Amino acid sequence: MELRHLRYFITVAEELNFVRAARRLNIVQPALSKQIHDLEKELGFPLFSRKKRQIQLTPAGYTFLEGARQTLATADQAILKAVRSSRGQTGRLVVGYSSLVYCHLLPRILQSFRQRNPQVELVLLDLNTGQQIEKMLNSQIDIGFYVHLPGILAADTQQKLRSQTIVLEPTLVGVPADHPLAGTGTVKLAQLANDPWLFFSRQLEPQLYDNTYKIFEKAGFIPQVTQEVVQQWFAVRLVAAGFGVSAFPSSAISMGVGEVEFLEIGEPQWLTNFCILWHSDNGSPLLKAFLDTVNTFVAGALDIKN
Repeated sequence: MELRHLRYFITVAEELNFVRAARRLNIVQPALSKQIHDLEKELGFPLFSRKKRQIQLTPAGYTFLEGARQTLATADQAILKAVRSSRGQTGRLVVGYSSLVYCHLLPRILQSFRQRNPQVELVLLDLNTGQQIEKMLNSQIDIGFYVHLPGILAADTQQKLRSQTIVLEPTLVGVPADHPLAGTGTVKLAQLANDPWLFFSRQLEPQLYDNTYKIFEKAGFIPQVTQEVVQQWFAVRLVAAGFGVSAFPSSAISMGVGEVEFLEIGEPQWLTNFCILWHSDNGSPLLKAFLDTVNTFVAGALDIKN
């Protein structure tokens, strides 16, 4: 028995006429009659009672009709789910990100992907870069959002993982609105050597921490860290409250409050390279659909200055 036999039977049961049913199915009537006869022979009981030119469902036919409709509905749903899965429109996608570093693109990319693929379950995990790489290598996450730094991926890891820049942002310094340098627009990092700094703990992002300190060393000083913070939105509010100054990617301006002034850094050059990361062996259509969304979003739907 094949699914087409069930479709033939259901159509005949709805029409109670072989000619009309054959017309609906776009097959010739003798072929349809033979298919129904073969189905009844396989089942071992009649589905229709035939009297002259009229047909009616037998009691067994009524029972079989209900089951046939349920079977076809289940099969159609299975086919639909399989098609969506093959196109990356259903399933489960695990995304790693770090709440330590604010990237304004992440929620917008996720929103765009979700709107296009409402059947996909998105699972978000707050992980530092090292954790993302480890879980990626163990196939525990599908996508990672992180700040790329020179040497952050070991040579053997580079063969297994792929990365792509989604936005390269200048780094700004947030100072209280009543700071002596507020309103100057651009500063040299060295001008803030004597200010108290808000900074994250090295334990959270060791490589990002070390790379940032190299930038301070290039500016000729080591920052006086008076408060350690975990999330940048909280750092913005601490700056507003006068606890010190801190560095932010330029998109963090959107988190700003009236009591914070964001200043460009004239020297040394300080850029934040936001990237996505995925395993080169991951051939999932779901991953491809997500990467397509990222590329479309980054190329056509973004103004990174917003």
